[in-house]
Amino acid sequence: MEMGGGGTGILEGGSESDDVENSKGSIELTEEEQQEEVKETIDAYIDTSELNDSVTTSIEERGLVLSFNDALFFYSCNVEIKENQQNKFVDIGKLLNQPALKNSFIRVEGYTDSVPVSNPKYKSNWDLSVLRASNVAQIIIKDSGLNPTRISVVG
Repeated sequence: MEMGGGGTGILEGGSESDDVENSKGSIELTEEEQQEEVKETIDAYIDTSELNDSVTTSIEERGLVLSFNDALFFYSCNVEIKENQQNKFVDIGKLLNQPALKNSFIRVEGYTDSVPVSNPKYKSNWDLSVLRASNVAQIIIKDSGLNPTRISVVG
């Protein structure tokens, strides 16, 4: 889940084969088609939640990418998610918890401030980035029902 200019929520895994029939005779979607369906669902949520200026989605070679405007979710030089915004991460986490994506992985990449950080609490902007990503991952695991083995954190 990308925050500001830095971090990214990326769905990886699954297969990249063409549509195939499963044992029940129904067509299974390719990984790209599954990601496109989830992207459309998340885009609809973004529209109805008035997050158009704060969250964007795209499908890239590395997977489905969600980018978040850091100012909406974090105060400058702080790692705590704004309390009134936590539910947005939870809702999006629930959308990522669809059966079609059960074999996909989510990588939460942190974002840091444009303001240089160096204080007793955060030694660097990298510390800030890692802790923000960790906090996002923890809230979506705890409140969205995502399997923690599907999630990794990068600062």
